[in-house]
Amino acid sequence: MQTGQAFPGEFFEPGYKVLARHGDIYDPFNYAGSRDASSLGDAIVIELLDRYPEQVARALDPLVQDQQITAEERQRIVDRLKELDNLRPVTEAPAWVLGVLGDTQSREAKQIIEETWKRCVEEFVKVPYVAGQSWFRRFPLKLALKLSSHVWKPILERVLGWLNLFAFGVGEDRYRRSAIKEERFRSKQASYVLYGHTHNYLLAPLPRLQPVTDPGQDNVYFNTGTWRMTWNKARNTRDFIGWHVLTYVAIFRREENREYTFEVWHGALGQTVGVAGAAPSAHAPDAS
Repeated sequence: MQTGQAFPGEFFEPGYKVLARHGDIYDPFNYAGSRDASSLGDAIVIELLDRYPEQVARALDPLVQDQQITAEERQRIVDRLKELDNLRPVTEAPAWVLGVLGDTQSREAKQIIEETWKRCVEEFVKVPYVAGQSWFRRFPLKLALKLSSHVWKPILERVLGWLNLFAFGVGEDRYRRSAIKEERFRSKQASYVLYGHTHNYLLAPLPRLQPVTDPGQDNVYFNTGTWRMTWNKARNTRDFIGWHVLTYVAIFRREENREYTFEVWHGALGQTVGVAGAAPSAHAPDAS
């Protein structure tokens, strides 16, 4: 690739019948029609998830200077809050913040953590790009990000599910349907479609298109997941479990490996409890 050229958005290898792309173009939450354009997902990360820990850090500095908390406690809080960008889905951020609140002893530090989050959310929804989103997308997002929403837990769970599936169109089935609609798949140039955007490993069959020109050729959709650390929330609780994951996909021509047409190796490493950024306590009390 020459200097100044755009990084290619897809990879197609006709000899192996493989089409690979990141997959973000099928996620309206994180893709606004061009990679040069901002998305709502970009705004959440930059204007809220990255900004919030830095604001908390600055607000906690006077408490350290007055010896109301230790420098180590300040750093522990900030490190935990910096993990917000690793939550899946990111709309679980309030539950993570509530967990950090529950594990913090200092009343003054608790107040800073809570009030800074509320202020950052209010400022976030007033960002011109976010404010310009339709009510259909903006209102449920604002509701989901409020700490007070935990009071109506059953309602919030439904709101989050609706938000992800309808307001943003996010869901694993969406990507499988997109794989089937890929032009290179429809034209039978590609039998294997690989995405990675959802950060969740998946191996799924794709339909054989008629007429079947090669009965021995399987059609498969892969999601290679991520190489990042992710925190995943247990349903209907505030429990978060973290793990590192990595997936390798190898595709073979028949003369290269007559026994197998592809190999997938997927592994996970559980997060060590007690390290910086470890999950908030599963039994953290509610913040009021």
